[in-house]
Amino acid sequence: RAEGKAEGRVEGRAEGRAEGRAEGIAEGMEKGMEEGMAKGMAKGMAKGMAKGMEEGMAKGRLETLWSLVRDGVLPLAAAAERVHMTTEEFQGRIASLPQ
Repeated sequence: RAEGKAEGRVEGRAEGRAEGRAEGIAEGMEKGMEEGMAKGMAKGMAKGMAKGMEEGMAKGRLETLWSLVRDGVLPLAAAAERVHMTTEEFQGRIASLPQ
């Protein structure tokens, strides 16, 4: 009878450890996935904001140069040169900007 109790305790401990390990792994994976998604979203948002700012600044520069060309302050060729474009490229980019 004592042997049966001892064997039962050993088996119970082994089962408990196995269950605990499985629960720990599942919880760890869930927490890791949550943290990974949060970090990924934050990184993606930061990258998107930086790209948006860069594009906005480039658009603003084109619009400013175009305004100077329209007002006769700056020749078209000079405006295009400032953004490293041909006059045709510059006019095409200006035409594609939302009004």
